[in-house]
Amino acid sequence: MTRASPLLRGATAAAVVATFGAGALAALDVPSWAERHGLSNFGRPPELGLLSLAVAAASAGWLLWPAPRARRSVAQLTTLLLLSATLLGSRVIPNDDALRLALTATTLWAAAPWLSWRRPSTLIGAAALLLAGPALAATQYPHGGLVWLTHIAPVAALAVCLPAAFDSARVPLLTLVVSAALAGLASASSYPIAAAALDIPLGALLSTRLTVLGLHPNLAVPLLAVAATLGIAAFAQGPRRAGVGAALLVVGATLLAVRSRTGLAVTVVGVGLFLAWRWAAKRERLARAARLAWVALVAALLLGTLVPATNWTSGTITTQSASMTSKAVTFRSAMWELGRASWAAADWHGHGPGTLYEQGTVARPGRYDGMTKSDHPHSIVLLVGGALGFPGLLALALLFAWTTRPPRRHLGEADAALACAAVALWAANAADLGGAINTLYPALAFVLLGLRDVRNDDSDAASPSALPARLVGGLSLASLAVVGIVLSAQRRAVHTASEQLAHLDDAEARSEAGDMLDDTLARAAALVPTDPGVPMLRAQLAARASRPAEALQHIDEALARFPRSAMLQHQRAMALWLAGGPPAEIDAALDAAIALDAWGPDTWRRHIDRARIASGASEPDVARRAIAAALVSNPEAAADIPLIEVAGQRVFTPTGPGGARIPVDAVRADLAAMRLAWEDRDPAYATRFALREVEVLRAIGDFEGADARAQEMDVGNSGVAPYYEHLLRGRASASAGRHDEAAEHFAQANALYSTSAQAKSPGQLDGLVLTEELEALSHAEALDAEGFAERSALVTDILGDLRFRTAEYRRWIDARRRVAERTGDVALAARLHDALGYLER
Repeated sequence: MTRASPLLRGATAAAVVATFGAGALAALDVPSWAERHGLSNFGRPPELGLLSLAVAAASAGWLLWPAPRARRSVAQLTTLLLLSATLLGSRVIPNDDALRLALTATTLWAAAPWLSWRRPSTLIGAAALLLAGPALAATQYPHGGLVWLTHIAPVAALAVCLPAAFDSARVPLLTLVVSAALAGLASASSYPIAAAALDIPLGALLSTRLTVLGLHPNLAVPLLAVAATLGIAAFAQGPRRAGVGAALLVVGATLLAVRSRTGLAVTVVGVGLFLAWRWAAKRERLARAARLAWVALVAALLLGTLVPATNWTSGTITTQSASMTSKAVTFRSAMWELGRASWAAADWHGHGPGTLYEQGTVARPGRYDGMTKSDHPHSIVLLVGGALGFPGLLALALLFAWTTRPPRRHLGEADAALACAAVALWAANAADLGGAINTLYPALAFVLLGLRDVRNDDSDAASPSALPARLVGGLSLASLAVVGIVLSAQRRAVHTASEQLAHLDDAEARSEAGDMLDDTLARAAALVPTDPGVPMLRAQLAARASRPAEALQHIDEALARFPRSAMLQHQRAMALWLAGGPPAEIDAALDAAIALDAWGPDTWRRHIDRARIASGASEPDVARRAIAAALVSNPEAAADIPLIEVAGQRVFTPTGPGGARIPVDAVRADLAAMRLAWEDRDPAYATRFALREVEVLRAIGDFEGADARAQEMDVGNSGVAPYYEHLLRGRASASAGRHDEAAEHFAQANALYSTSAQAKSPGQLDGLVLTEELEALSHAEALDAEGFAERSALVTDILGDLRFRTAEYRRWIDARRRVAERTGDVALAARLHDALGYLER
């Protein structure tokens, strides 16, 4: 066994300390640092920082101890650390590419003598990366491809390093189980902190879905399902059952706490498959039948994965159909169709990593409830197809085929457990996308790919090879470290510059401070020329310094790096307008911005800017249509359009008194005409549009009109129309300051909801409406403190339905604070004021 050199031990220790030691800063009271690195108390409590500090100290001490250590042991240690950092790194360890890539490079360096290009895991992993090449080369967002590579490099390295470092699958297998258990414990520990800070009973808060290390439950499910399957296998093997059983209990409890039906289903599938294989493996006559059944199951899973792409639904949210969607269309079927349309709109190589999908070119007003559309397609096949095209799908098929191949009996239960866990993983990713957000390929697939190549015997590996393997390790270390460090330096420079720009006034932007900031951004642009955010910041600085021509030049630089960016096209239009550019060019840029993201969350701003430009150019018809489009996209856009009263008539003045005046009645007529045009073509869309129309009337201050329009609504489903009528009339009354009347309407809406088909159980309340009712009660002229307390107590019963929507929690806590102030309970009011501050953080 070869001893590790001092240089290797020192480099490894430095990478370990950098990776885990940085996480320890989360334990310090440095809010700005924590915010920059995505750390907060909820979901990532300070105890995790102390855990990182302990891991860093112990690992560095072990590596730097004077007694020589075997190089193979160093490779095993760093591989396990990389495995833990990959599974938990973006939440426990600061989300810094340099730290993860440094550990990746060190692991490759340590394991280089045992790397083999002949292993299937190496070949399949390399093929998966190479087949993403066309999308990386052809993407119109090159920086997204670079970010994608930094995310996928650590997990891809595990497919190579796991079989190189280990002879037995047991140790890394157990690491997966323990990692998932630690994730559950660390997440659970944040709930008492949040309960105390928010002044909410712990039992009530626990009724919400547990977010594992801040991850959405659907993203945590693949890790938990795989860990549960492997944990059952490790427990069945016998040794250390007490420790494995304890970790398995934590994983099981976490699975129940996240309350994911998909997670529970795929876990049952994975564990059930393993137990069935274990039973069949002991019966020789069933071996062939079991193998055939396995192939049939994998084929069925593959077919089920492809089903969303076939679009076996009647509803739609894309321009491929005349319909927006109705409430009858489920969320996932809508997301599947959007993903399918996005994929169909791509060339054979896809849109490229970092773009997810070209939603603006295919989406209608979004989702099944009429809100703006910004989500992923909830299918690994559709996401990879849209981003990486058919070559990426071929890579996905390779990963699928190799990780789910039938278990090899001669390798024992570990191989069977890994195969069963792979089936559970792919089932989760087919329905929920799982942990593939950052990698497009599921991160755990590379881990399972490597583990299935680990030899399940006790023989020692061959002695370290000579120069070629060491050269590979050294070059890998150097290249990955350089890329990571450069990216990290550039991102820190951009973050610092954006913070400074936010605090500069226009005079400072023209002074020496502005020149220094411009130099910082120039260096950041030189470090990573693909990032369009850097010239965008330089454009903002130039605009603040009253240099419109220079601002336009920087925007064009950013557009050259990301030509299909709706935001950049919008900024270009406004820069041209300020610089007095040709009207036709301004209109073309605005048209491009709207077309690229027709129903995104910021589209309303583009319509408002079009209204301003048209108003200044005395084009009232264009301005009126733009205002109507902005209000439909986001009713709250009304707050950004000046509204005055002239000769008893309310008018919009987008560019102030000097521009065209747009009568509110004319905009209302446009909205009514839009609704009527849809009533014959698509009644479901017309109904959703009517709901939005009431919101618009309320936003522009026409509360009586909103109330009347709500009473006129006819959803066509008994029990639902009265619910919406009272809900919208309550909101109109609250906006008008008639809080007692609003509370009555909200109470009526909840009573109707509890008896409608929408309620999951008889008597269930709508949590969103209840918090609005409490807000109205807290403002009521004649405060009924006891009635408020009775209604407020009901919220703790439905926190699980509210999940963790901070807006609803804020409304409820603020209503309690207001009542406490009005009743003179100073201590409670102060505590709830602090709770609001915590919620903001």
